[in-house]
Amino acid sequence: MFNEIKFKNLIQTREKTHCEDDYTLEKIWNELTDLVCENMDDTLDYLLNRCTGREFVILSEFFESVIEKSLDQRYIDTIIIVAKKYPEETKRYYIDSFIDDAQGRLNYLLDPEED
Repeated sequence: MFNEIKFKNLIQTREKTHCEDDYTLEKIWNELTDLVCENMDDTLDYLLNRCTGREFVILSEFFESVIEKSLDQRYIDTIIIVAKKYPEETKRYYIDSFIDDAQGRLNYLLDPEED
């Protein structure tokens, strides 16, 4: 089961963390990546049905980390759907480019001979 309380706490911690605090940001991203990858089915359900626009913006910061750990195309398919759900956030924070980067990374990891 997706731990929404831990997820929301980590998102709040990330929002309060200064962008130049690389150590803390990396720690938060690693924890969020682990949490998101723990049970992908539950995570995808959360993203599709309960994720807020602000949470989605924070998630976009580590799309590639999730892909590197999960190697799950369903994650990318889901974030594409969520991006359409939050068009303002997607445009403002250039989330489409993060999705493209994550797709490219997954393609490479699954078939490095292609590049």
